[in-house]
Amino acid sequence: MKTFIRRLEILHYLQQRHAARLEPVSTDTIIQHLIDGEYVGDSEREPKSLLRLIQRDLKFLLGDYDEEDDSYLNNFGLEVTRGRGKTQLWSLDPYQQVSYDFEKMPAYMALALTVTRKHLKQVLPSSTQQELAQVFFNAENRLQQAQNKLSAKQYSRLGNAVEFYQRGQSLRSPDFDMTVLDRIYQAILKGKRIRFSYQGGQGKRDYDVHPFGVTIMLPKLYLVAVKDDAMKAGNQEDYRSFLVHRIRDLEVLPLANSVPEDFQLKDYLDSGNMDVAIDRDHSFYE
Repeated sequence: MKTFIRRLEILHYLQQRHAARLEPVSTDTIIQHLIDGEYVGDSEREPKSLLRLIQRDLKFLLGDYDEEDDSYLNNFGLEVTRGRGKTQLWSLDPYQQVSYDFEKMPAYMALALTVTRKHLKQVLPSSTQQELAQVFFNAENRLQQAQNKLSAKQYSRLGNAVEFYQRGQSLRSPDFDMTVLDRIYQAILKGKRIRFSYQGGQGKRDYDVHPFGVTIMLPKLYLVAVKDDAMKAGNQEDYRSFLVHRIRDLEVLPLANSVPEDFQLKDYLDSGNMDVAIDRDHSFYE
């Protein structure tokens, strides 16, 4: 199990660097990352032994070498290039091995991708949008080539004819910083607390919170969280909701996020908990 977790962390670390568009890293850098994250025990930290251990991990992740194609038969998208001297540089593109036969894609699947794209782009992390860009592009091309019961023109027309709409208040979403949403997602994924400034109804205030989730209530997005002070006082259900477009200067802290394992955002919403005071000290709502 320990070996599996260590190898999984290597892939996760390289994927994070890929998403951030960072340069390939050396084996020594990977080793230091694993040491910092305590993925190797004290008994394994003898330099030469540890180097051999991680080299075995990387060789396993690369897979067997195919002499005919002059490439490694790996399923993870791991890449190795030669650096200075004998240094090996590692990177990961999880989609380089993935190929889609868009010519054989069912028209209904292409339609589903096309219709959902414009709505997903306002809530997906920007790195995910970049990874999916080619998928969406090819799906739209597939619609144009559709020759089944409906013509390509009809499919394209339907793709442009599906919109979210709400009577009364306009669905025009308030402008928010996508970097803020990305960092909220990052904190939730990594189990970290966040700190930010919030422009509420009574001015600007700073918050240190445990992020529980993101609620999409079009046209607005909310962060559901518990203040650190309340968490320390044992009030794990003292939920606060923050409008994402009013959050500024958000920072992911190197501190653990204490979200109960049994917390389910859907259950929280089904219980009608979105009418929660953001700042009970001043008794105002958002």
